[in-house]
Amino acid sequence: MRLLTFPSASSPGYVATQPFPATPRKWTCRAIYRVGDAQAGQWGQTATVTVG
Repeated sequence: MRLLTFPSASSPGYVATQPFPATPRKWTCRAIYRVGDAQAGQWGQTATVTVG
């Protein structure tokens, strides 16, 4: 599972920096907003996407 953190709601268009796999795989992700080094909310629901 990948845990994504976002600096703020004013930073749309987050792009994951992990390389895409050579063959299609399912990635499971959760996200949360952060302000500085502090958590600013609760973890979102799990989302599954196919990449590659």
